[in-house]
Amino acid sequence: MPKKTHLEDSLAEKAERRPRYYLAHPIKDRRSVRSWELGVERTYAINLFNPFYDGNESGEIKRLDKNVRLVSYNRALDGKKIVEGDIKMIKASDGVVAIVTDRISVGTAMEIFFNSYILKKPTHIIIEKGELSTHPWLRYLSEISNGDIYHSREEFVDKFVSGSCRKLAVGKE
Repeated sequence: MPKKTHLEDSLAEKAERRPRYYLAHPIKDRRSVRSWELGVERTYAINLFNPFYDGNESGEIKRLDKNVRLVSYNRALDGKKIVEGDIKMIKASDGVVAIVTDRISVGTAMEIFFNSYILKKPTHIIIEKGELSTHPWLRYLSEISNGDIYHSREEFVDKFVSGSCRKLAVGKE
């Protein structure tokens, strides 16, 4: 068997690499998003970076999840650490998957804008409330980034994930 060239090795490595997407969403939807995210990652070769569980905020989130009440947007939260950590992870990702619900999320809006307009990376926006699906900012930012708008998490999986990510064998990876 002939030895693989450097290019063949690089292509094989790239084919095996899981795409990485930063998962933007409101903090109050974190539990349902986390459950959905883990299910997608068990089924498909994709990594979804969840800033609340995989990033700088994980300590605060663990306390919230244990019902230790934190005041929202408390001055004790380190804004620089949180924002710069999120920016670093967005830069390291292949794009952003943003879940937009009826809950206001300044962070999600900023992450959508930064990724699509500044970095020009694909931004896939899941809009779980129909009235926002025609919002000009969301439409424009998804279009210029070569992303798309989806009306549910299931539609995102059916139309994007299943078409662009390898399905995993049961019990693998």
